[in-house]
This record gives sequence, structure tokens and C-alpha cells, in this order.
Amino acid sequence: MRASRSTPGGARPALGVAAHELVDRVVPLDDLWGARARELRQALARAGGDPAAAVRLLEDALCRAVDASADAPARRALLRRAVDALDASAQAPDPEASIPALARRLRVAERTLRALFHEEIGISPKRYARIARIRRAAERLATTSLARLALETGFYDQAHLTAEFRSLLGVTPRAYLAGARTSARPGCGGATARG
Repeated sequence: MRASRSTPGGARPALGVAAHELVDRVVPLDDLWGARARELRQALARAGGDPAAAVRLLEDALCRAVDASADAPARRALLRRAVDALDASAQAPDPEASIPALARRLRVAERTLRALFHEEIGISPKRYARIARIRRAAERLATTSLARLALETGFYDQAHLTAEFRSLLGVTPRAYLAGARTSARPGCGGATARG
């Protein structure tokens, strides 16, 4: 069986549209795949409710769609390098790191990098970097003071870290640590805290 973990850049080749076109939307698979979706639905019906068979059918259909995309390997390789660089920057913040610097290092135009993220992930590289940094901070939240965590993860100070948590997760770091989560409201651009 092929690896089933989705990676950044898999949406467009698998679904046939840029990721940003799907953000905050529910789209029937028939609208994306047409006849292939109907064939998949029929194959799933023949599987008779066997979960393992259903997973194999879905995985094969997605992999075939990705493999059929001619430019997918080069785009995925470029996106993987960009994502890896942004994830590494979240691990060890570099005050000199920026999206323009990343584009130069990857030898692409900044505009190309932005378009790649927009089409393949549905967000800008800057937003991806913000999310990566908050993800890194959240991983260490239980073991490090907020002031030290802010310093070690590249925030100006504890207030900046808290503001980013609120902005991206809808809760403060302490509320997050206590188990509060947000309930996303698609299309509204906001979230409400839920304890």
C-alpha cells in the first residue's frame, strides 16, 4: 500500500483545482472529478462496506489523480523545499529569514512562490510560516515559560506570542494548554473559543 499521509501540494494534483478555490467551501467530488467520481462511488458500493477495501480504493484513486498531473513532481519538489525551509525556520528562528530571502534561495520569483503556496496549499507562504511558528510554540508550551518560549520561537515578546495564538487559534496560550479549542466558522474568518 502507498503512504497515505497527505503532503503540502497534494490537493491540486489530486483534486484538479487550486487549493485556494476550496478554502471554506464544501464541494461535491462530482464537481471536481466528474465521471471518475461516479466510477469511484460505484467501486465503493461494490466493496460492500469493507473499510479496508474502501481505504484502498480511495488511496488508489487519489494517487492516480496525483500521478496524472504532468507538472506535479517539479511543483511538489519546489513546494517541499519551501515548506521544509519554513518549518526549519520555525524550529530555529532566523531574524534574517523572510519570504523574499526564501524565494531567492530557491531561485524563484517571490511572486512564483506566493502563487505556488496559494494554488497548492491555499494560503500564502507568510501565513504558512506563522502557522509553523505557532505549531512549534504549541509543542513546547507545557515545558517552557511563555517569556522564554516567545524568545526561543522568534516572537518579539510574550505579548506578541499571545497575540499570534489568539489570531491563529482563537485562544490564549494558557487557554490552549488548558484544553480550550476553537470552533471554526467556515467563511467567517474567525473562530469562537470552546472549552
